[in-house]
Amino acid sequence: MSESITAEPVNRKYNSARLKQILFATQIALLLIVVQRAAIGNLNHAAYLLVLMFLLSLCGYIARKGRPELGGTIFAVMISCTSLYFMWTSEGARDETLLAFPGIFVFSLLMAHRIVAPLLLGLFIINVLLMGYFHDAGIHEFPLSRNSTTNSILIAILITIACYWCHRVSRELNNAFKELIDQNRRLQISEANITQLAHHDFLTGLPNRSMAKEYFEIAKDRALRNYTSVSLMFLDLDDFKTINDTLGHDVGDEYITYISRQLEQALRKSDHICRLGGDEFLIILEDAGKREEAMQMADKVTNVVKNPLEISDHQVSCTATIGIAIVPDDGTDFDTICRKADVAMYHGKDTGKNTYHFFDESMDKEVADSLSLIADLRSAIAENQLAVHFQPQIDLQTGRISTAEALLRWYHPTRGSIPPLTFIPLAEKSGEMVAIGKWVIAESCRQCVRWNTLTEHPMTVAVNVSPLQFKHADFAQFILSTLEDLKMDPALLELEFTESLLMNDSPEVSENLAALRKANIHLSIDDFGTGYSNLGYLKNFDIEVLKIDRSFISKLSESPQDKAIVTAIVQMAASLGIETVAEGIEDDATAKLVRELNCQKGQGYLWSRPINDEEFINFLKQA
Repeated sequence: MSESITAEPVNRKYNSARLKQILFATQIALLLIVVQRAAIGNLNHAAYLLVLMFLLSLCGYIARKGRPELGGTIFAVMISCTSLYFMWTSEGARDETLLAFPGIFVFSLLMAHRIVAPLLLGLFIINVLLMGYFHDAGIHEFPLSRNSTTNSILIAILITIACYWCHRVSRELNNAFKELIDQNRRLQISEANITQLAHHDFLTGLPNRSMAKEYFEIAKDRALRNYTSVSLMFLDLDDFKTINDTLGHDVGDEYITYISRQLEQALRKSDHICRLGGDEFLIILEDAGKREEAMQMADKVTNVVKNPLEISDHQVSCTATIGIAIVPDDGTDFDTICRKADVAMYHGKDTGKNTYHFFDESMDKEVADSLSLIADLRSAIAENQLAVHFQPQIDLQTGRISTAEALLRWYHPTRGSIPPLTFIPLAEKSGEMVAIGKWVIAESCRQCVRWNTLTEHPMTVAVNVSPLQFKHADFAQFILSTLEDLKMDPALLELEFTESLLMNDSPEVSENLAALRKANIHLSIDDFGTGYSNLGYLKNFDIEVLKIDRSFISKLSESPQDKAIVTAIVQMAASLGIETVAEGIEDDATAKLVRELNCQKGQGYLWSRPINDEEFINFLKQA
């Protein structure tokens, strides 16, 4: 409907302009006929034509007012009546003016009301028949046609104006036909573009999921007929988000395009690669009759992805994890095979990335178990299944308990105690970590307030915080409100997080860290030495505590390399005024060695395993 509303004013304007052109040409022709009629002494005809020229000017006025159809109708009727007048007063059906009728008829079809053209045709036929009848019956005598210069001039003028009208019409029809061809070509291009967008990825030009399904169906049917197999690879770039977060989405897009071209070149002509979106790709391998062939291609693809690319003075590279499902062994339905390849890919992610895995049925059980645990985790807080345990940190110089680390535990009603390494990653993937993390902070602070009523010296609680929590804009405000409600000194709270958090340049993370430090809450890096270990982050974010990862402490007395690393970390931290805590101390010899390296605090089973709140209170009283 909107198109017709838009097109109607345009058509009126175009028809008005066309009518004015025809009126102008007709008036010039009429003027010539006036001169011709006056020359032969027929002043009545000349006067009639002058009046007609004036009346035709009214048609132009009507057209300018936006009523070209009405103006065209009046024009056609007046010209037709004039022609019939000349025919009745001159030579009848043999009169030269009849030559103008074809032009009038064509004009009426295009410019007048749709009923005008058939009415005028009927009018002319009836008049021509009446002229013949009246002549034969002697009612009206028409003079015989005669050749003369004046008649020839009139005929030439009429033919000229009729041809002019036909010329205008034919040219407009030709232009309309060309425009129709152009519109058809543009429509075909648009349809081709729409088809391209519907079946191909906009960024890389690779086929998308819908096209991948078509390729899969063709390859599957061929494989089933020939008793061969098809391998479907689900490829995901490892840690691609880091490239987007640190270098920007433009660099990420350029890298994705580069990887797409590299993968295309690595495949055989019979294979297909499709982009699902983000950093995920599907590769369909036809005629992969043996498992070894899929393995060889997976090795080739992972090696291709490792090739670095220099973008904007940055060396960018990634690794890939691939999940593989095979038709017909793992099924024949596209969605089923895709899901199983996806499951195999995530299994590879969980076992270390930069690898490939074939699907097997045990993976489905793992996924089902994970989904079940996530569902149970959502109700764990409300059903009091979660608990916070505490492990003391000891001042290695005085032997006094100065801090306790809060450690989350989950006691499932049917599965029993579930290890944190099992449920915490699930909580982070499902988003439940935000609500659970808030509960852990509130519970830990509540216990800390209780400890400080029992001890002579201040006791600090250290709480592990997920990067997911820091990305919430209200995280710092939640902690400050919790401390205010409990009337707890902010200096008694220490927040632990891994180095990966500091790699995130989101404004929410930076603002939360700044607000927490301003409130005098301590910031601690957990598992230091296993991540990026960027000294710039230690200064920029005002880090106060480094916890040396247990992997460097457990064999400290046996490994010169571990000892050298721990020594370097302690000395570096001391020069920056940062406190160090050694995790995983389990014997006196390790504690003595860590103390000699000037590490301030120790934590481990030497002093206590993680214990519940009541056990920790008793531990404090005994200490």
